[in-house]
Amino acid sequence: MKRLLAAAALVFALIGTTLAQTVYSDLFVLNGLGETVSKIGLTEDRIWNNLYTTGDVPNQIRVWGDSLYILNSVSSTLQIVNLSAGRQVAEID
Repeated sequence: MKRLLAAAALVFALIGTTLAQTVYSDLFVLNGLGETVSKIGLTEDRIWNNLYTTGDVPNQIRVWGDSLYILNSVSSTLQIVNLSAGRQVAEID
């Protein structure tokens, strides 16, 4: 679990350094109690609720390139979602 948290912290730190350089037209929102991710289309004026299911107690989310990274505390997992495909492509324990 410590390795996962250390790896996730490193991934989020690396992703965070590039966020200021990118403009996104979508906003992804963690629904912590519902354990889902929703998307708000800023240019389309539309909301997609419960688009992706997360693990237990999701607490961080980042977009990098075409991927969405979700860190789940209690389940100690890092989920990777391919945004073009619209599906989860990996889950790291």
